[in-house]
Amino acid sequence: MPLYEQMHAYVRDRLCSMYKNRFNCSVPISAHILGNMWSQIWHDRFDDVIPYPDALLLNMRVWVCNQVKRRGKQCPASIHVLYHGENECVTIYKTEDDHLHNEPRSIGINQQSKEVICELFKMKIKPKRILEILEEKALPVPKKRQLSSYLISLRKKYYGAPTISLGELEAWCQQNSLIPDDNDKPWVLKYQIEYEDEIDNDDDNDNGDHNDDDDNKNKFRFFVTTKRLLFNASISNKIHVDTTYKLIWQGFPCFIIGTTDMIRQFHPFGFAVCSNEKQNDFEFIFNCLPGGLLNLNLQMNEQELILIADGAEAISNAFLKVFGTDHNVVMCWFHMRKNVEKNLYLVEDKALHGDIMNDIETLQLSTNKNVFDIATRLFLKKWKN
Repeated sequence: MPLYEQMHAYVRDRLCSMYKNRFNCSVPISAHILGNMWSQIWHDRFDDVIPYPDALLLNMRVWVCNQVKRRGKQCPASIHVLYHGENECVTIYKTEDDHLHNEPRSIGINQQSKEVICELFKMKIKPKRILEILEEKALPVPKKRQLSSYLISLRKKYYGAPTISLGELEAWCQQNSLIPDDNDKPWVLKYQIEYEDEIDNDDDNDNGDHNDDDDNKNKFRFFVTTKRLLFNASISNKIHVDTTYKLIWQGFPCFIIGTTDMIRQFHPFGFAVCSNEKQNDFEFIFNCLPGGLLNLNLQMNEQELILIADGAEAISNAFLKVFGTDHNVVMCWFHMRKNVEKNLYLVEDKALHGDIMNDIETLQLSTNKNVFDIATRLFLKKWKN
């Protein structure tokens, strides 16, 4: 008898002595055939066979109960599958030992709970509230980590991958560049995609940003608005613009541009996302307004425009370059007051700090520029010494 057949017969006899229950099978063995409670492990039960040269030709696989934790006392129930060398059949040997656990171990989130979580996810319910609702419905409540992982898979299923490439962004901008008929449907008013191997540094240097360390990297800019929002720009002469890190897209802050009314309510024109926060990016945003209004057969009152911002040179320089140097640039009251408070330490007498701030607040009540200029001179004369 050949050596391989001898080993096969030896292993078969050993298995018969260990396992009383056995049956033959002529189909491939997998977990869904044996049942979901079995997991395959990769080790040999017969160390005395290994020294033989052809021992690796023996195809033996062991399946153990997966309803208990890997670490700790194991369930004695197991299955040993021996693949025949002469044909495609296998012999399955099963122990007579019963399972030690009473109920199957639950793996993952219960299917009924998943259905409820999916419905709550579509309703934009917070994770903490989802767990409370499952408990109220007397359904199996998953762990926070399990729920977090499942919500990530739902976001990917309904909203796509969490990250987007530069090529995908360009394709998305192209698909959404047509002006819709609906006044409240957003569209991409304008976009710029600059790939690393296509960027001309000379163009950037023309704008005075010589200290840009990212000139040779990929860049993108896009502006999103609606007809109704853009209409606000045609009836306004004040422009507010700034970046906000309270609204992040792909790790980049959003640029918000709009105006305010007499009761200090903000009305946006749209928003933009850019890869940088430099003068070029603000020029792109300002150029979007007259061009977008022209597409809607509207015009912007550029002669009386006033910029209200935080005093950043990138914003003010971009505004003056696009609309002309004869326009007024006003610092936002909040940012101005914040900067003054930071420098009050220069006045040694702390008792004067309150009087200085009161006088500054009085300056804000000026009815026109002439009154403001006169009041400013008087303020400086009063507090200069």
